[in-house]
Amino acid sequence: MPSKFKNPEAYILQLPAKRQVVIKKLGTIISKNLPKGFEEDILYNIMWIERYVQAIKK
Repeated sequence: MPSKFKNPEAYILQLPAKRQVVIKKLGTIISKNLPKGFEEDILYNIMWIERYVQAIKK
């Protein structure tokens, strides 16, 4: 199912104003504490955290 939101920012912008404030604060806290390689993304029209694994070439 394709997402109707292109990125987390687009998802946040569709929320009611009061929720936007809370979600942005929460997102800032989470982003500051995520280990390297993790990012916020959109999947099935919801925000989530995923880890991007890069292939290591020898």
